[in-house]
Amino acid sequence: MKKLLIYFLLSSAILFQSCEKFLQEDPRSLVTPDKFFRTPADAVAAVNGVYVALLKSEVISNQNFFVSELTADDAFYAGTPVFERDQLNLLTFDEKSTYFRDVWANRYRAISRANEILLYVNSSNAGALADRVRAEACFLRAFSYFDLVRWFGDVPLVTKVVSDPFPAKTSLSIVYDQIIEDLKYAEQYLDDKYAYMDPNGGRVTKAAAKGLLGKVYLTMAGEPLKKTEMFALAELKLKEVIDNRVQYGLAFQPVYRDMFPILPTDATKALNTENMFYSRSHSTLSSVSGSWSFNRIQTWTRQFNFRASSDIINPTETNATGVYQRNDLRRKTNVGRTRGTTLVDIDATGSAISGASAIVVTKYIDFGNTSNSAIDLPILRYTEVLLMYAEALIEQNKDLDIAKGYINMTRGRGGIGNTTAVGQVALRTELRAERHREFFFEGIRRNDLVRWGIYNQTVKAAKQRSFQYHRNSSIGNIDYMDDLKYILFPIPYNDLVANINLVQNTGYVGR
Repeated sequence: MKKLLIYFLLSSAILFQSCEKFLQEDPRSLVTPDKFFRTPADAVAAVNGVYVALLKSEVISNQNFFVSELTADDAFYAGTPVFERDQLNLLTFDEKSTYFRDVWANRYRAISRANEILLYVNSSNAGALADRVRAEACFLRAFSYFDLVRWFGDVPLVTKVVSDPFPAKTSLSIVYDQIIEDLKYAEQYLDDKYAYMDPNGGRVTKAAAKGLLGKVYLTMAGEPLKKTEMFALAELKLKEVIDNRVQYGLAFQPVYRDMFPILPTDATKALNTENMFYSRSHSTLSSVSGSWSFNRIQTWTRQFNFRASSDIINPTETNATGVYQRNDLRRKTNVGRTRGTTLVDIDATGSAISGASAIVVTKYIDFGNTSNSAIDLPILRYTEVLLMYAEALIEQNKDLDIAKGYINMTRGRGGIGNTTAVGQVALRTELRAERHREFFFEGIRRNDLVRWGIYNQTVKAAKQRSFQYHRNSSIGNIDYMDDLKYILFPIPYNDLVANINLVQNTGYVGR
């Protein structure tokens, strides 16, 4: 812990010293990294710092959750409007939003720490751990850039510790090239797997690198790059995970609810064979995520102890009535109503049940904790690999029976039987519907809508219906939601001011 604290102080001295410059060191406050990296323990402490920079904001501040879910069609900010949250909710945000400022800063903080490791960690100071630590740094840097390009488009590509203090944007394709290079290195040197209760449980593995690389290829095949040749690369990479699932300790979880247990303990969570990249909560062992002890998404999605709250994120009404069939077991896990302190099921039409409140998200409910949650936060899980593989096949119009089989696996687990879809177009529609049902409130939906090229129309329709449902009034004219600028977020104002070479994204107010 002492090593980690020293590393945090070192990292803080290097990055974001002031708003005067974007990425400039302050020599007066530097503790030179070459004097810090002396032993394998130093290298491990440093890479733990990258995990903290990347993941702590996910489970404590939930910034990724807010920007990814509130700007999509699954969530609606139904409580008394809090200005910046309602801006995300209704797409009225601007470049001064603290949410964009924070996700940008957190991702670049993780990138900066990863860059230090890749410069200073080697076999002479980290011994046999050098390759693994460097591979973890590569994975986490790639993941950070993957988020940045999907949120902001062209972004500065910074891969060195000492860099141009005013980096300009780098084209999307070049940033993706770096992401791919990092993940190829990571899949070569990461370990195959860790048991959940292992002290290294929660670290990224070879399977996570391969799965994320497959997801990168699939994303590049869609909007805005539309490099359709990437579907074939996604197919091959994702199949490597499927074919080696036993080696990687992965398996399709037979019961959906078991991945989100209502009374989570380390012992019950250790039975989850799906999580490939995730954040552990309330673990007694984790050296990676030990700086926090809970997942705060429940704070925002479950009315506190089932009492009325003025600050809550609800599902859109379509999650109750349109997305799930009545008998879908995933619906019973993901959404419900409350009557007093009792959780009750929603009815078939989504209309009010006597004595029950509005629809609430139940996916992260932890009955052992009234506010926060000990449920692990999934970021990439095995089912997504299966459905991404199916999608890659469908988009190439090949092996459609195999693709259909994987869709039927997830439908079967949900209790809704096999799909009747036949042919590429129908299977594409069914695949997209399955992703919607399966990964509800897992921070995936917005990016799916963007890469499929259906973001604006889908979100506009959902917000219009949900405003009427949750606030019992008309939303008014929302034609502004047709603007294609919303496919990207604005570059944060503070960074535009600090960096003379940064240019605002099209459609937003610039410097």
